[in-house]
Amino acid sequence: MSRGGVRAYRGGVGKDVARLAERVTALVEQGLDVAEAYALAQGSGTKATREHAKAMEAHAKAVSKHQKRVVDLRSRAVSSTAIAGVTGGLGLIDAISAGTASAAAI
Repeated sequence: MSRGGVRAYRGGVGKDVARLAERVTALVEQGLDVAEAYALAQGSGTKATREHAKAMEAHAKAVSKHQKRVVDLRSRAVSSTAIAGVTGGLGLIDAISAGTASAAAI
């Protein structure tokens, strides 16, 4: 043991127990029952923890789906813009060639 022996050890544990008691009391005041409050303060897996993990997983899946949809829509927008540009260019070339053909015919 270090200096202070058993008393130093007990003092440290007592502080941890006091902090744990404060956390549990605060969680009970928020409406949790004592068992869930204790498990949550300890960091153990509780029903609320599992539900939170499931909710986070569902959220991550929704975010991923949304990001894929955004990427798909952006690529479609770029493709549509490119097609519109090419079509406009062909129309312009057609108009110019029709104009020069009619001017040459005069």
